[in-house]
Amino acid sequence: MPRPLIRLLLLSIAMLAALPALAAHVDPKPYFRNPDIRQVVLSPSGEYLAILSLVHGRIGIVVTAIAVRDPKVIAVVDGFDIASVAWVNDNRLVFNVFDGQSGLGEQKGGGMFAVDRDGSNSRILVPNAINQAETGSFHLRLMSLMSTLRDGSDDVLVESNENNERSADVFRLNTRTGRKTLLSLDRPGDAIDWIADANGKLRGVLTMEKATVEKAWWRKSEDDKWQLIGEYGLRDSRTLPVAFDGDGSMIVASNVGRDTFALFRWDEKNNVRGEMLAGYSRADIDGGLIFDRQRNKIVGVNYDAERPGTAWFDEDVARIAK
Repeated sequence: MPRPLIRLLLLSIAMLAALPALAAHVDPKPYFRNPDIRQVVLSPSGEYLAILSLVHGRIGIVVTAIAVRDPKVIAVVDGFDIASVAWVNDNRLVFNVFDGQSGLGEQKGGGMFAVDRDGSNSRILVPNAINQAETGSFHLRLMSLMSTLRDGSDDVLVESNENNERSADVFRLNTRTGRKTLLSLDRPGDAIDWIADANGKLRGVLTMEKATVEKAWWRKSEDDKWQLIGEYGLRDSRTLPVAFDGDGSMIVASNVGRDTFALFRWDEKNNVRGEMLAGYSRADIDGGLIFDRQRNKIVGVNYDAERPGTAWFDEDVARIAK
C-alpha cells in the first residue's frame, strides 16, 4: 500500500478513536435553550424598540429608547414565555404567551395581553387556556391579533371564534378597556381567514362549507357586496386573497396553471388575476409581503426557497437594503 494512503488510513483511525472523547465533552444544553433575543420590533415613530429577551430564564419584553438606550423590562409572565409582541401605538403594546419549557402537546398559553411602554396599565384582554379552563369553559375561545391600525387609537383588529366556534369573526378591540366592536356581521359564510386593507377595512375573506369546500371572496370597499373569486375542493388549484396594497388594489396567491403558488395583482375590472409580482418554480410564494407605511405601499416580499431571501419591488428600498 502506498505510504500516502497508509498515513491517511492511520489518521482516519485516530480521528474515529477520538470521537467518543469529544462527544463526552460537548454540552447539548446550549443547542436547545431559548435564544437570548427572540424578536425586535420598531415602534411606529421609530423612536423605541421592543425586544423579546431572556429575563431570569423566561422570555420577557424589554423596551428601550433608541436615542438614549435605557432598556427596561416591562413585562414578564410567571410560568410562561412571551411569544410575540406588536406596537399598538408609541405608548401601547400587545403580546401573547406560550411555555417554552413544555412540548407542543402540553401548551396552555395563548391569550392576549396589553401593557404601556413604561410597564404600567397592564391588562388581560383574553385569558390563556389555563384561565379559561378554570372558569369551567367547555369550548376554548381563541383570539389572535389580525392587524394594528396605526390611527393613533389604542385599538387593534382581532380574529376570534367567540360567537361561533366553527367560524372566525373580526372585532375592533380597545386594548385599554377591553371593549370589542363586531366588524364582520355581513360575512358571506363560516369564515376561516380575513384580510384587511391598509386602513383596517375588511375586504377579503376565506370561508369553508362542510369542511370540504373553500370559497374565496373580496370586495372593492367595505360598503360593497362580497364578490366570489372562486370555489375550490380539497385538491383543486385556487386563487386566494392575501393582502391589499396602499392604493387599495388586492394581491392574491394563485397556483392555477402552475405547480407552485405565486403572487399576482388582482384585475378589478375583469375580476381575474393580473400581473405576476413574484413567483418561483420550485417553491410557493403565497405571503411574506413587506408593507412600507411611510411610502404607503408594498415594497417587497420575503420568501423561503433553497435559501431564504427577499425580493424588492421598489428600486429605492432595494438600493437602501443592499
